[in-house]
Amino acid sequence: MATRIIFHKVVQDGLEFGSDDTRSVSRVFFDLEEDGRVYKGLYVDVEEPADGTHQTDEITVGKPQGVPTSVDPESFERAVCVYYQRLVNSAGYGKHLAKGKGFRTHGDTLGLEQAVEL
Repeated sequence: MATRIIFHKVVQDGLEFGSDDTRSVSRVFFDLEEDGRVYKGLYVDVEEPADGTHQTDEITVGKPQGVPTSVDPESFERAVCVYYQRLVNSAGYGKHLAKGKGFRTHGDTLGLEQAVEL
């Protein structure tokens, strides 16, 4: 059973997703193709400490919305983490850059289309 995820963007550290003083919640948007079916407009929340450095052991991937239960959860989580880390770190948006500077931005949209086969 071939599964393909097409990632589209991350909205980082959104207050509307549940971010607060202690945690940062970002939303990863994607489409999924499996067995000839296409599921569009899906998302999953990614949570980490507000002062995190985007390391895998700090990231928690939530339950994806609208994803078929046949998708391997471990492979899915790994793919989301790799996409999230790549996009956030390469864009220079790591919140660790703002540590000690007294500011934190919310709701930045980072876009990069990337397809992954599970």
